[in-house]
Amino acid sequence: MPVAQWDDIVIGSGLTGACVARTLADAGRQVLMVERGQPVSEPAGSHLRNRSDYRKDPDGWFGTVDRYVTYLDSDADDPALPGAYTSSIVGGSGILWTNNCPRATAGLDQPDHLQEREWEEAYRQAEIYLDVRREEFADSRRASVIRAALQDTLSEQGRSLCHLPLAGRRLGPETIHYSAPADVLAAGSRRVTRLDGSAERLELNGNQVSGVWVGETLHTTHHVVLATGAVDAPLMLWRSGIANPALGRHLSFHPVLATQVVLDEGSIAVSENDPLPRLGIPATPSHPWFVMVLRDTNPLPVDPSDLAVPPHRLVEIQAFGPIDPHPDNRMWLDGSGAVHFDVPIRPTDQERLNAIESDVMGLVQGLGRLRRGCEPRWSPPGTAHLMGSCRMGAEDGTSVTNQNGTLHGFEGVDIAGNAVIPTRLLVNPTLTSLALAIHGQRARLS
Repeated sequence: MPVAQWDDIVIGSGLTGACVARTLADAGRQVLMVERGQPVSEPAGSHLRNRSDYRKDPDGWFGTVDRYVTYLDSDADDPALPGAYTSSIVGGSGILWTNNCPRATAGLDQPDHLQEREWEEAYRQAEIYLDVRREEFADSRRASVIRAALQDTLSEQGRSLCHLPLAGRRLGPETIHYSAPADVLAAGSRRVTRLDGSAERLELNGNQVSGVWVGETLHTTHHVVLATGAVDAPLMLWRSGIANPALGRHLSFHPVLATQVVLDEGSIAVSENDPLPRLGIPATPSHPWFVMVLRDTNPLPVDPSDLAVPPHRLVEIQAFGPIDPHPDNRMWLDGSGAVHFDVPIRPTDQERLNAIESDVMGLVQGLGRLRRGCEPRWSPPGTAHLMGSCRMGAEDGTSVTNQNGTLHGFEGVDIAGNAVIPTRLLVNPTLTSLALAIHGQRARLS
């Protein structure tokens, strides 16, 4: 086997790519990270929300995100996922995300192929890389008011409130440094080299990878990690002539129900230095969805008649409505190379979404009133957390990779990120994706 230029090539510079590159580089390996986009933050790969102009206008954040993503077909019908998008920037979605980092729950939505000790080690390493903190805003007076207003009702339902884990650190009462890929890489080895260019396809010698074509240049390696997201990872495999019956199937995503609430005036008296409230309501068997109650950023247009609300009385509620993976939930390419989706909301999914709507309205009633214009609204299908396009599992035709993320039938090709998640995840998948990626690369190194 000829000597390769690089020990490892990681395609994608988002959070998954950064954590994979860090894991490999810290083991003494020379890593090339390929990113087709250009830097849009300084330093490259740092979170845009750390800029002062975005801190001054947190509710303008989602409008900013739209500038840096490409929607695949925003006019499509709902089963065709009009919200599905890709991003081509250094740092990927890792410089655009909202940094909420809950873990999945064993026995409920956590994939069961790892032992609990392995999950703990992988989750903990991912939390170290992202600088995840659980009680950064524990002294929020508003959070205490929210707890008092909701705890009796939630307790009757067998539910509870928790501090919402944050990837970042508090700089002031309402100021956060948000972790991003640049932070992950800056704290690790300097053995990662970034190359700005478009990775076109894998070079294969039989079932062994031998390099990556970036433009018209072949960069050689015996190990490639696709960390390009649930849309671009299968596209790279298809462009490389790799077929698998499960590729692009078993898709899942999170419809997100969002609203903004005006807290009852008589229930709260806080100073202007009160830290932000950031709380979560973990999923349970009777309520299999994750809810966040926090003051972060409001994606909804406020009615002009309700603009004059004191900022300290505002909180958002966001609920993730998980869609069950199904073998007929799929994506594919047409003859022109355009991506298409067919992921319908099935009856069991719809029942769950209806229950989430009722749940959120019950929470609103316990806290105050809806802000006009910000009534509960679902995000366009496919906007949040597309998962499962290269799902991991047994080599039986229903999965694309093994349980470490290595492509079935090939050597040296790994996939990492949301693409490999095989289950109906109830929480933001970031931390679980990173834990799986870290575990897989550690298994390879060992």
